[in-house]
Amino acid sequence: LNSRAGLRGFVDAAFDHLAGTLKGQTPQVRAEMTEVFGNRMPRWQLWDEIHSHTIWTAGQTVANFRKHGMVPPAFSFF
Repeated sequence: LNSRAGLRGFVDAAFDHLAGTLKGQTPQVRAEMTEVFGNRMPRWQLWDEIHSHTIWTAGQTVANFRKHGMVPPAFSFF
């Protein structure tokens, strides 16, 4: 993960894996409640949170803020 190509490959593989998992889920499974960090939420919302987190971290938002000497904005799943 120490190169642009390596990071891109990792992110692509992660999204491909998750897309395959999502395709296999029924609407009923997505509506089921789950618990994450002590918070209960429907599974569909968990997918949304994972996607948002990936954009912030793998998308290099935080790294670019730090590179330019700025404090990155706070991020919270909830």
